[in-house]
Amino acid sequence: MSSHHIVRDEQEPALLLWQPGQLSFAQAGQLLEWSPRVVVHQQALAEALAWGIKLDAVWAASLEQDTVVQQVAHQQPVAVLPLPAKDPLQGVIAWLRNKKQSSLNLVADAEADTFALLRQLEGMQQEGVQLQLISQGWRYNYIRRPEMRKWLPAGSLLRVLAFGAFPKVEGVMIESHAAGPQRQEIRLQQSGLLSFTGGESFWLGEHL
Repeated sequence: MSSHHIVRDEQEPALLLWQPGQLSFAQAGQLLEWSPRVVVHQQALAEALAWGIKLDAVWAASLEQDTVVQQVAHQQPVAVLPLPAKDPLQGVIAWLRNKKQSSLNLVADAEADTFALLRQLEGMQQEGVQLQLISQGWRYNYIRRPEMRKWLPAGSLLRVLAFGAFPKVEGVMIESHAAGPQRQEIRLQQSGLLSFTGGESFWLGEHL
């Protein structure tokens, strides 16, 4: 993947690679199309380097920083920063906000520990953080208001993740089933408009 360093504004969502194995090389390329700021957790560094992604910052444990500096020496300048000991993800997101970064694509595992990450991010969304979560080939958006409409083509796969009441889904013909107490799987049988009403705030996942 070629270098993407050009003059940018901070309106383009930053890319935060927090955990490896969550998306393909091609999917990563789509997220890099408009040259975002790229920030990587040390555990995802090997994957990012294998893809040839030009990095802006790497967050690493203090004892590993010298090793990371050597790993990214060919890409300088790259900021190598100490990973916060407490609430590291929240600390990194706060750092991005201090950089006037208004939105974020976060690449991490949504399903670990019964969607613990989504629960954590839900609190951040209430504080005004604008982010999409990319996880295992899915893109999740937080729907703050339990009312929305979206046009989708036939065959689209969706997931509704809710920690309260599920919204009511209406519109074109769909197949749907519960995949656990917090997850609903949906497949559109025809193209058209879907509406989500009632319930509480939820996460809407779209298969990439």
